[in-house]
Amino acid sequence: MILIVIGIYSFFTLAEQQREIKDLRIQKSDYLEEIRQVEIEIISTSNSLGNAKSNEYIEKMAREKLRMIHSDEIIFIDIGKTEN
Repeated sequence: MILIVIGIYSFFTLAEQQREIKDLRIQKSDYLEEIRQVEIEIISTSNSLGNAKSNEYIEKMAREKLRMIHSDEIIFIDIGKTEN
């Protein structure tokens, strides 16, 4: 009788451990995917920072974000177009 109880206990313990191992493997793969995405973001940010020191990038940002222009340029504004 004691061996049967120990056997049943061992079976359920083993089944529970297998379920936990499966859950941990899924969690591990999720973390690895998240790490991969963050590494891609880091590379992209590093490239952007490297480009930020170039005159072309600074001029582009000044034009896009600050709407700056050269002294010899003229801006035409379409009053019929709404900007979001």
